[in-house]
Amino acid sequence: PRVDMKVDQLYSINRRITEIDYEHPDHCILADLIWSDPEEYLEGRVPNTRRGAGQLFGPDVLASFLHLNSFENIVRSHEAKQEGYEFLWGERL
Repeated sequence: PRVDMKVDQLYSINRRITEIDYEHPDHCILADLIWSDPEEYLEGRVPNTRRGAGQLFGPDVLASFLHLNSFENIVRSHEAKQEGYEFLWGERL
């Protein structure tokens, strides 16, 4: 997630994109939403080279995003987990 983004801003993003143009701001935000992953021991965020798009982000980025948006946690459905689900960072993700 972007630490400076309010969830309300997501309503203005064009989500009917068939190809991602990384020069277009809406497309970059959409790619970040789709392809970003938590990285348990990372501080900050770095490009997600495993997927070729999005970011890897640490608990500090999540904490900033949660605070800015007055959230307690985020539920994401992005990766298959052997046990069905996984909590990270004090059940905040």
